[in-house]
Amino acid sequence: MVTRALTRAAAKRQGNSAGAIDSSVPLPKSARIAPVKIEYNVKQPVPRRWPVKIAYEEEKPDITKASVSTASEYCSIQAGASNSASSPNRYRLKSEHVPDAGVYPPADWQVALAAIKKMRAPGGAASSAAVDSMGCDRCHDLDAPPAVRRFQILVAAMLSSQTRDEVTHAAVVRLRHHGLDPANILRTDLETLKELLKPVGFYPRKAEFLHKTCSIMLDQYNGDVPDTMQGLLALPGIGPKMAHLTMNVAWNKAEGICVDVHVDRIAVRLGWAPETPSGKKNRSPEDTRKALQEWLPRSEWMEINPLLVGLGQTICTPRAPKCGECSINHMCPSAFKQTTASPRKPSKES
Repeated sequence: MVTRALTRAAAKRQGNSAGAIDSSVPLPKSARIAPVKIEYNVKQPVPRRWPVKIAYEEEKPDITKASVSTASEYCSIQAGASNSASSPNRYRLKSEHVPDAGVYPPADWQVALAAIKKMRAPGGAASSAAVDSMGCDRCHDLDAPPAVRRFQILVAAMLSSQTRDEVTHAAVVRLRHHGLDPANILRTDLETLKELLKPVGFYPRKAEFLHKTCSIMLDQYNGDVPDTMQGLLALPGIGPKMAHLTMNVAWNKAEGICVDVHVDRIAVRLGWAPETPSGKKNRSPEDTRKALQEWLPRSEWMEINPLLVGLGQTICTPRAPKCGECSINHMCPSAFKQTTASPRKPSKES
């Protein structure tokens, strides 16, 4: 239900002592349109940060009212009215809903993202990141056959969990010298494979997962990497982050956003994802991925991971972030709130 009101004087001129305006009566040229009162008939409260797009439109037919059907509809505010000098006008109140916007996009996210890209560009404050030279997309042999390249990318993604890029890259290089293709890895005994992976995080389990993955690929996929999220997630030790990374890099398909600890941390710090999702006590990178995919254009899904990972490795670090060097510190709600280093042992982050 939507109502509107004019000044009390204008209301009295129309014979309405209560101050309400009959929308079917032409508005006097001298009348001013006051703020619109909006009431939502929805089951859950509408967050304050979801504005409603309101517009006054000159119209002769009967009056229609604006409505918001669900609390998840995203709108933007726009108000306007006009009076014609030649003839009286009637006004129709309408609402316009932005399509394909399940949740409200953060304010000025385009400006922030453009600034991050500038910081990550050559010569920028965050240009010298480990991910740029030793990330999962930099580990494979460019001269290898396509199926082998995809396998090497998958292996790098598997090893990257709870492991720094420098350690992952070194392990993949050792595997390549050993012979990094499914058939040769399956022929390698488990103990030798463990030594090749060491000191990758959880290397004993990852060696077992790698053996089983090679067997599945040779039996079910003719030695190639599955090209669907369902197929990748069915492999031992492969989670959503690794699967999305493999789809992005190996198959060049934007099936989803790859969210690691850096993307997760920065998205929450910027207010791009909720710190505590509704109805949950604890949050996970999957919550961040779903939140980002609700509003971030698909064209940015593949690039957002290396952008934020590099920013997280250089400036927006887990502890003692260098907010003074960040060009968007004036836009970040978390800026300068964590300025001292923690005595805890640094975690192994990809």
